[in-house]
Amino acid sequence: EILDYPQVFYVGPNAAKHRPTADAADNHGFDDERGDYLWVMHDHIAFRYEILGILGKGSFGVVMKVFDWKTNQLVALKIIRNKKRFHHQALVEVKLLEHLRDHDTDGTASIVYMRDYFYFRN
Repeated sequence: EILDYPQVFYVGPNAAKHRPTADAADNHGFDDERGDYLWVMHDHIAFRYEILGILGKGSFGVVMKVFDWKTNQLVALKIIRNKKRFHHQALVEVKLLEHLRDHDTDGTASIVYMRDYFYFRN
């Protein structure tokens, strides 16, 4: 999968990584039966973010504390459960957060600021 990324900032060299399985069930072993990503401390997300811990859980997924090796910042990363109904709701949330971000050009509205969104391991 590393070949799919034009830039690699972090690989999680010391993480006790999950090994992918040939079975497509549970996203090749990267998700549990509920569709939650099976995260590993100090592993990478998208070869950019280092997982440092969990900030919170909800019905749609989990929010992780991660280090962004591209910007050298601590950030929160929301990981949505890998189920169709949650994916649709997440896209609605992305559009809402984009709207808020685009209309807070000076950063004074004291809202959650979405920097980016992406797909990782399906």
